[in-house]
Amino acid sequence: GLSNFEGNCYLNSILQCFYYCKDLTNYFIRNENGIIKKGGKLSNAYLKLILRLNKKKKYNDAKILLNALQDVSYNFFKKGGNDPKAALFYLLENLHNELKDQNLNYKEEDICCEDIDQERVFQRCKNNEENNKSIISELFNWCLLTKNECKKCGNIHYMCEYQNNILIALNKYETKEKNVKLDNLIKFYFKDVEKHFFCNFGKEVFKVKFHKEMISLPQYLIIILNRKIIQFNIQYEDLIDLSEYCVNENNAKYKFIGTSLTNDYEDKEGTHAISRCMTLDGVYIFNDLTTIKSCNNNINGYNPYILFYKKI
Repeated sequence: GLSNFEGNCYLNSILQCFYYCKDLTNYFIRNENGIIKKGGKLSNAYLKLILRLNKKKKYNDAKILLNALQDVSYNFFKKGGNDPKAALFYLLENLHNELKDQNLNYKEEDICCEDIDQERVFQRCKNNEENNKSIISELFNWCLLTKNECKKCGNIHYMCEYQNNILIALNKYETKEKNVKLDNLIKFYFKDVEKHFFCNFGKEVFKVKFHKEMISLPQYLIIILNRKIIQFNIQYEDLIDLSEYCVNENNAKYKFIGTSLTNDYEDKEGTHAISRCMTLDGVYIFNDLTTIKSCNNNINGYNPYILFYKKI
């Protein structure tokens, strides 16, 4: 486990999930003296943490990494960094920035296009990504295609963008049920929504339906259940299938790796974060330094906040 030294359970819960993203962990170990740059404060601190965890010592902490995160990301503590979602965002962003290979001569292409083939839109988006690539983007990024048909000009408008998570706004999910399946929340994320849209051809703002599809899939899928206080229990599965939301991928199945869980349910005061991860020895609960073998995903008083899955 990882010791809680300054109320940093929020960071511990995310780091445990990252550790069991084995492709990322192995990348750091293999490139200990190579690709990770000497000036990369956060990436080197993360490597040191991995090496300590690999030795299976009883007591570990993330002090060096937390200090490095504070150094490379000024806004981490200024904007409420003590939250699993914030920790995840800052880790992904800053590790990517330290490890990326950027082609400075490449000029970014416009990826918001009207009335052209969606494959060309995706290719432009892919070109931008290829010229700003790291192990983080390779493992976690996926491409979202958003499209709508303009009733005024008759054109199809496409927007293509790479993301590193599926962010589901639970405050907009309406239900009277006390137990909600993750599958239903994913379906809610991908459902068509009405939004205001400005048409460049018609020069007018009006409401249209936007349709969302995945045009590429990541090796590791991160699902964030964005909320403050939730009023229902969330049930998640060991296996999920995203094929109905994906345009051109036959294999869209993912298996569970880990989740950051919090006890902010039904207005409880004080939030504590723990993690539940799939290890070689089975599934374990990591509650800071305490580790307990788990038989099921029902943890009394806790709900999944951020979930990690791996493509199979």
